[in-house]
Amino acid sequence: MYFVFDIGGTKIRVAVSTDKKTISDYKVFSTPGNFSEGVEMIVSAARGLSGGQKITAIAGGIGAPLNKNKTGVVTSYATINKSLSSWAGEPLRSALETELQATVFLENDTEVIGLAEAAQIDDYKNKIIAYYTISSGVGGSLIDHGEISSNTMGFEPGNQIIDPLQTLCPGCEKPGRLEDLIGGNYIEERTGKLPEEINDEAFWDDIARYLAIGLTNSAVHWSLDTFILGGSVMHKISIPLVEKYLQKYLTIYPQLPKIQGSQLGDLGGLQGSIAYLNSKLAQ
Repeated sequence: MYFVFDIGGTKIRVAVSTDKKTISDYKVFSTPGNFSEGVEMIVSAARGLSGGQKITAIAGGIGAPLNKNKTGVVTSYATINKSLSSWAGEPLRSALETELQATVFLENDTEVIGLAEAAQIDDYKNKIIAYYTISSGVGGSLIDHGEISSNTMGFEPGNQIIDPLQTLCPGCEKPGRLEDLIGGNYIEERTGKLPEEINDEAFWDDIARYLAIGLTNSAVHWSLDTFILGGSVMHKISIPLVEKYLQKYLTIYPQLPKIQGSQLGDLGGLQGSIAYLNSKLAQ
C-alpha cells in the first residue's frame, strides 16, 4: 500500500494506491492553518484509507517552496505568503515518517503536478516542458525529458519581477511580481471580486498580457518546447490571447513554444505524487 498527498493553501487531497499507477481511494478536506492539526488530519486520513494495511512508502507535494533537504517549507515563507505560513520551518517530512512509519518523499506541489501533466504530451521524455499554475497564486515547474529538472530550492516563476516601478499595480504590497498581477488572491484583493465574477474583457486582456510577459521570461531562460497552463484562474484567461502576446514579446526564436491547457484537473497533484513516488523508488 502506498500513500500520496497534495497539500494546497485551500485544500488537502490524499489517496492510496496499491499498484503505484492508479488511485485506489482518495479524500479531500480543507487545509487547516495550524501545522500540527494538518499533520494529524493527514495521518488520520492515511490510516483510514489504508484500512490498517502497512504503508510501504509515501510521496506528496505542498504548495510552498521547500528547504534544500526537502524536509519542510522554508522558514522565510511565513513572511512571504499567508497561505500555509504556519507550516514554514516545521518538520513535515519527519512528522509524517514518525506517525506512519514509512519513508516520505516531499516536493513542491507544482513540480509533482507538472510531472503528471507533462506525461500527457506525446514524446514528453524527449522534450523540455514548463508547467504554470495560475490559481490563488502562481507557481511553476520545469520538466526536462520526463524528470523534474535539478534545482536547489524549487522553481518560483510567480515571484519574477515584471513591474519593478509598480506602475501596473500601484497598491501591490510586493515589488511588481507576476503573482501580484495575475494570482487569484491578489486579483480579489485589488478588485473586491473573485476572478470568476469578473467579466470585463479589457481586464482579462491585461491579465493575458502580463502572463505572456512571464512566459517570455521563462522561455528565454529555459529554452523549452511546451508550456502547460493550469489552475483555476486559467478558466478566465484565453490561451489564444496569451499566444498573441507571446508572439509579440518572444521574438528571439524562430518558433514559439507550444501552449496548451492542463489535462488532469483537481487530481493532478495526486497523480503527480504517484509519478514522483515511482521516480524516487527507482533511484
